[in-house]
Amino acid sequence: LIPPSIIMIIYCSIVEVSVAKLFIAGVVPGLVLAVAFMGYIGLRCLLNPSLAPAHSETVTLGEKLRSLGDILPLFGLIFFVMGSIYLGWATATEAAAIGVLASVIIAALYRGLSWENVKEAHLSAVRTTCMVLVIVVAAQVFSYALVYSGVSRSLTGWVIGLDLPVFVLFLAIVLLYIFLGCLIDGASMMLLTLPVLFPIINAAGFDLIWFGVMVVVLIEIGMITPPIGLNLFVLHGIGQGTPYADVARGALPYVCLMLAFLLLMWFVPGLALWLPDQMTVAR
Repeated sequence: LIPPSIIMIIYCSIVEVSVAKLFIAGVVPGLVLAVAFMGYIGLRCLLNPSLAPAHSETVTLGEKLRSLGDILPLFGLIFFVMGSIYLGWATATEAAAIGVLASVIIAALYRGLSWENVKEAHLSAVRTTCMVLVIVVAAQVFSYALVYSGVSRSLTGWVIGLDLPVFVLFLAIVLLYIFLGCLIDGASMMLLTLPVLFPIINAAGFDLIWFGVMVVVLIEIGMITPPIGLNLFVLHGIGQGTPYADVARGALPYVCLMLAFLLLMWFVPGLALWLPDQMTVAR
């Protein structure tokens, strides 16, 4: 949700909205969700201190301050990339080039700029790019097929003809994504649903940037809902024998928090739209 996000790039390529604006739109909602998660964890630990036993080693204030130096390059990288987009100094593509340059400088300063690392970075970039492009091309083909066959137009007309309240339509979309999130991954969900939903949400008057943030949150919910919650399998794998059922139960409060956040976003759309409205987009 807080960029850079491949899911956001795929969404923008399908519905043809500004990647830069959607990136910026995810910042405030991401921070609000992070604060909600931290608040829940803090409250649980206050009520049951055994969940987070105190660390036995004493760490001085000086050591804590010095340890911040390890994360400053990361924050600097985020500032250069996102700051250049928000201030209108660069487009999303140009900001990516700035990010590459900043990453190379950081790697050189940490003495990690070897030919082996450069080769691995290029291979990883090619794999990710090919994966994204295949999804985008498939989505475009699917979208054109729906348009030329008349299915998209007929479905849109049928849904609009039901004269559903906009909030009911919103809840139906949320339920659809929650159901699909239990079965398939996020990229596949977008590929299957957005070509069909795009004309419907357009006709209903949904803001596409706001809806993009909602879709990303719904995909995050799908990552922690069984049976095919990919993040649940990761946690189960590193949980040293913790039963999968316990991992799924432990994720349930976060699902509830994200659903509550979706309702908050419905009533306060400015959480996603205020920051993009303040930005200057580079041309």
